[in-house]
Amino acid sequence: MRAVRKARQKPGPKSKRHGPVGLPYTGSKPRTGAAPMDLLLEDEWRKRRRGGAGGSSSPVRSLGQPDKTKLQPGPNTDSGTVGAKAETRIRVAGPQERLAIAGGSQPAVVKLVSYAAGSSRVGKLLTYQSRDGELAVERETGAKMAGGQWIQALADEWAEEDGRQPSKDVLRLSLSVQSGSDDAVGAALKEALPGHRIAWASRPIEAGEGRIVEVVMSAAARAHPKQHKVQRIYDNRKSLAGLAVRLEDAFGSGTEIEVHGFAHGVDGVGRYLAQVRKRTRHATWSARMDKGGSFVGDVLVGTGASSLAEAKDWKRDLRSQERRDVAHIIFSAKPGTPREGFVDAVRETLAREFAGHRYAFVLHEDRQHLHVHAAMKMLSETGQRLHPRIQDFKRWRQTLAEEARDRDIPMDAVSRFERANPPGYKLKDIRRVQRGIATDNVRRRVEAVKNGAVHIPAREEGKRRAAAAAHGWDEAAAITAQTIPEIAPEAGVLRLYRAERPGSRSSAPIFTRDRAQAAELAHRYGGALSFIDVRPTEMHQIRPVRSQSGMGSGDDRFVVARELADTMRLVLPAEVITATIMRFRRRSEIAGEYQSPGYQAGRAIKETDEMANLDIMKTSFAEMDEQMEVIRKNLPADRQPQIDELHGKLKQTQQDMLKAQETIEKRRGAVEGETFVQPVKHEFSQFTAEERGELIRYVARKANGSIGAVAFTDHGDKVEIARWKDRETVLAAMQVASQKWDSLTINGTDGYKTIAVELAAEHGFKVTNPELQDKLVAASERIARNRVGRAGITPGVLPEDAKPETQIETPTSATELALPERSSEPEIDGDKVRPADRDRQSMLAAMREAAKKWDTITVNGSERDKVLAVELAAEHGFKISNPELQDKLIAAKEKVDQRRQRELAREEKLTGFVDGSQALRDVELKPPVEEDREAGSVTATMRDGRLVGHGAAPYEHNPENDRSYYVTLARANGDQQTNWGVGLEREMRTHRPEIGEHITVSYTGSEPVVVDGELRNRHNWQIGRAGPSDKLTDNTIGRSDAEIAIALETVRDRTDAEAQREVRQAERSTATNERQIDGGGEDHAYRTQAEANAAVRAERSVDQNPSKPIPADVNQSPEIERQRQIQQELLAEKQANRQAESQKQTQKPR
Repeated sequence: MRAVRKARQKPGPKSKRHGPVGLPYTGSKPRTGAAPMDLLLEDEWRKRRRGGAGGSSSPVRSLGQPDKTKLQPGPNTDSGTVGAKAETRIRVAGPQERLAIAGGSQPAVVKLVSYAAGSSRVGKLLTYQSRDGELAVERETGAKMAGGQWIQALADEWAEEDGRQPSKDVLRLSLSVQSGSDDAVGAALKEALPGHRIAWASRPIEAGEGRIVEVVMSAAARAHPKQHKVQRIYDNRKSLAGLAVRLEDAFGSGTEIEVHGFAHGVDGVGRYLAQVRKRTRHATWSARMDKGGSFVGDVLVGTGASSLAEAKDWKRDLRSQERRDVAHIIFSAKPGTPREGFVDAVRETLAREFAGHRYAFVLHEDRQHLHVHAAMKMLSETGQRLHPRIQDFKRWRQTLAEEARDRDIPMDAVSRFERANPPGYKLKDIRRVQRGIATDNVRRRVEAVKNGAVHIPAREEGKRRAAAAAHGWDEAAAITAQTIPEIAPEAGVLRLYRAERPGSRSSAPIFTRDRAQAAELAHRYGGALSFIDVRPTEMHQIRPVRSQSGMGSGDDRFVVARELADTMRLVLPAEVITATIMRFRRRSEIAGEYQSPGYQAGRAIKETDEMANLDIMKTSFAEMDEQMEVIRKNLPADRQPQIDELHGKLKQTQQDMLKAQETIEKRRGAVEGETFVQPVKHEFSQFTAEERGELIRYVARKANGSIGAVAFTDHGDKVEIARWKDRETVLAAMQVASQKWDSLTINGTDGYKTIAVELAAEHGFKVTNPELQDKLVAASERIARNRVGRAGITPGVLPEDAKPETQIETPTSATELALPERSSEPEIDGDKVRPADRDRQSMLAAMREAAKKWDTITVNGSERDKVLAVELAAEHGFKISNPELQDKLIAAKEKVDQRRQRELAREEKLTGFVDGSQALRDVELKPPVEEDREAGSVTATMRDGRLVGHGAAPYEHNPENDRSYYVTLARANGDQQTNWGVGLEREMRTHRPEIGEHITVSYTGSEPVVVDGELRNRHNWQIGRAGPSDKLTDNTIGRSDAEIAIALETVRDRTDAEAQREVRQAERSTATNERQIDGGGEDHAYRTQAEANAAVRAERSVDQNPSKPIPADVNQSPEIERQRQIQQELLAEKQANRQAESQKQTQKPR
């Protein structure tokens, strides 16, 4: 074997000393606790008295000695907390701790958010911590540092010149081998380097046989089938010699190996890949591995972003370690926590847990929570380095909770499983959510924390903890069922009570040791019962009262200093504690029951039909409000303010949840594939395909044949679904996607994924999402079970009290995309018609077939099948004979009628063109029989008559309605009709017709207006002058130039208003990230920026001169286009008047 020739080391991290076995020298064992310090540092301790800046002093002790007061076991603990020892076993909260949680105790939060290395990074951390010198930072000595001059000096001091160097994660080497092909080279490298990430490029040797292979490989290796223990290659002779042996065994003897050097992290991988690519014009390949560490294929490494993406793909396998000089630790507390007390608790926690380390901390109050940011030097004065582990974080939280409780701040350090809280998210997660680039998993994690969702553990340890927490809350609930025990004070602490009256504040408040006496006074005067805990060091702040009344003895009542009295806490009513315990009990039960097979089966059945959506949440919240109102009425008057406060907090939480759900439901679903496939049109009976550039949009087709909103869009690489709640829309989108790709990837909300899984199980679509495989299997099994007893339709007899109705069935299109693998044709089994499946289309086909055979039909099957059959019967006029379904059928028919009326009303407001010849004849002839009907319909294009009245009044003169403007006309037969609308007042001001004058009122559509803060549509009208004749041809007379000028001013005003409206709509669409597929919201329309710009250009053209023609623009909206056409007609009429006037002048005799 030839010796390995090592090339000159490239600039980079310095080499370390090495141990005798080839492993790097790491020094002493990493420390996880507080460092023991020499007794000579006793003077240093005197500088670190408790408080540091005005706080009370504590007895002098050595930094190496533990605080004897902190070694005493706390409540529900077996032993005290010693700084140098970590608690390894799992703590289970006791009854007292759970009662404290129910009484409002907050969890202690300690986070290590980042590390900093080097003078520059440490300086940036200190700059952020001090807000660029605006905040005074406190040091471990108690000294305060203000301004920004000290930041760089301290950063230079804390940056370690001889600290730990970054790890060497990737190496580059060159091989001279005898292999004849590139494939053989790749196979040999994979054999020699199992578990390593490798990339290579080979080229033939110009003079001679063999090849030169440039290799980039990770120093660390995954565990693989041949080696279950992870390995790593180090920068020393022994480790590199072992690497050479493996390469020679794979390529054969005579292989020459040259190591060019090691590099660190993803940047090192990217730099080495770029060097390999520059040295050869041949392809660079990178091997791929599965989770088990086995090679599964190769990919070609390209240029630019491809190389960077490949380097990032290596990150997890590098097992890289950065240099760490300073740690950034955050202590946080909930809003309302006493500021000084919390800072003092953090100060003492830092002194106890990080004795011997240099640190600086400061309080941030720019958010709702209190945050204390601490910058901690990793290396202590004695040379010991921090190496935090999970047990250290637990101990830090326990210490913070102890110190907080010492300062009358209820705080605990129990596991989050006690509250069934989800795991926290990282800072990078919330930033990704804010930028809109977060993955579905990250978004769900952030939303779970913000919404307080119940955490469902997946690991066995988490399941055991959840079960233990549920058992503990059961015990706490059993205790509260008997009595509400108060949390006992610590040993040596005197607890005093006071009945605090509303609005009273005494300079020398009196407290008593008798709880019953204080409670009686609170009940008598409508006050609140509060208490304080007086510690032995605070006894000088209380004194017995001088004069005693007949109530109690002289030893029971004390005058307390105002400063100490301000720390009193409210004794929560028993009802509040019981309700809180029941809430936590229910949360823990949900976390535990979720693991049982029965709960999973029930949840799988309800997941589709009872998925939480906006409507369900609104209904549930309304019911909760009603229940809270009932509870409030049944409570005593003195308890009602507390319930009102709780109800207010509940309402705020409900509003936040509704906003979050609205955001979730606005997201579109998507079906994605492996490659881009050019979109092509497919025919559906329910949807119409429209080409929009390279996209194909599928628009919903209504029962009357008109076009509705966009349902889904084919982008080529994905099918995006706007109406993801509609099952038929999702099915059609998946059918289109299945024609493009063999397997589908489902992305979107949980509700959309649930629908997609059900459809995939019913129609055989292949879904690739790993997280949906279990649900897909469960859905397939459930559908297979249901098909045994699926719905059937048999001949039926109408009940005696039911009235037969005429069957009305809407015609459907004969052409339909035959994409589903299963036919929807029903199965006829004697006197029973069975649907081919349980979806809506199959059920409709079966009911149509049954209606051909029998006049009335009977529906059999599950409740879900009967509900669907009732809906279809109401929509299509089928007659159902089931007695138990008659009431539901009547209610469903009413809903269908209401929906059809709303659709017709919306259709009347949409812009469109129809045959107007008949309408004109109706206006000309005006048969008396039709006058009343025409007067009550806004669909009449024009109305004329003699003006008899106008003005503002409640709509239809009903005092309960909103005010609107009206114009009353007298018809030729003497009847009067009143027209209401928002445009009438503007038209009357423009034309100024007099009472008795003949005018025409033309309906021009609807216009959105704001009424009581809500956006509503109101009829819009246009007024013209008419002659006294009943004929339309006789009514129309030429307008004068003055009238045309007024009309042009009206066009300018309308164009200006429309431009402002479209600009607002475009800004709103941009701010909410809406796209054309959304179609806007319920209170606004989607507007492109191009339409808004075109409207602004039209407004500018007529701003100075109303007679200047509005330029034609393809991006103009229909309203701007209509104003442009009106202006053209007015200008043409104006030109005609000029020509007529010119002809008159020429015809005059001279």
